[in-house]
Amino acid sequence: MYERLFFVFEKCTFELFVSDSGWIDVRALGDIEVWFDMDEDDAFSLMSVYNQFFKTEQDVVVVSVSSPSGPFETLTIKYREGLAERDVCLNPNHFFGFSFL
Repeated sequence: MYERLFFVFEKCTFELFVSDSGWIDVRALGDIEVWFDMDEDDAFSLMSVYNQFFKTEQDVVVVSVSSPSGPFETLTIKYREGLAERDVCLNPNHFFGFSFL
């Protein structure tokens, strides 16, 4: 489960998160910043969900992104890998953040 998702492209980075009112919110970022308090002894690692989303070595091109029409609705990203078009669905209804359909 993921509270926030960051999409990093060559020239821009986008952050997706669920607002307090339940809407999926998106904003362009210059840098990814910490959004929670950390203690001195906290340890974190970085990970990518690229292999969970895109099981390919080919370039991935985003074709379209659906815009949810209500709170807690699933966001769908249509993408192309090579000649194949596929969808990734981000469900914001999970207590710990997004889950993937």
